Amino acid sequence: MNIDNRPTMAEKTAHAVGLVCSVGVLLTAALYFAKLLPENVDGFFIMEPLLSVLMLSQGIRLWRRSRVTAFFSFAAALFIAVVTFIMLFSDRSA
Repeated sequence: MNIDNRPTMAEKTAHAVGLVCSVGVLLTAALYFAKLLPENVDGFFIMEPLLSVLMLSQGIRLWRRSRVTAFFSFAAALFIAVVTFIMLFSDRSA
C-alpha cells in the first residue's frame, strides 16, 4: 500500500468524531420524533451543532481526495453554525 494513501491522525480523529456526531444526531432525532425529549428541550438545538461538527469532520476527511467537496463541507458547517447562533440568540417570544 502506498504510504500517501494511508489516513493521517487528523483524518482518523475526524472519522471518530463524525461517527460520534452521527450517533448523537440519530439518537436525538429518534427521541424527538418519539416525543421522549423533555418539553423544555428543543431537539433542533442539539442536532444542529452536531451536524455542523459532522460537516467539519467530513471536510477534514475529504481534504486530500477532493478539495472542492471539502470546501463545500466547510462552507456548510459554517452556515449551520451561523444559523444556529442566530436562532439561539434571536427573540423567540414573538
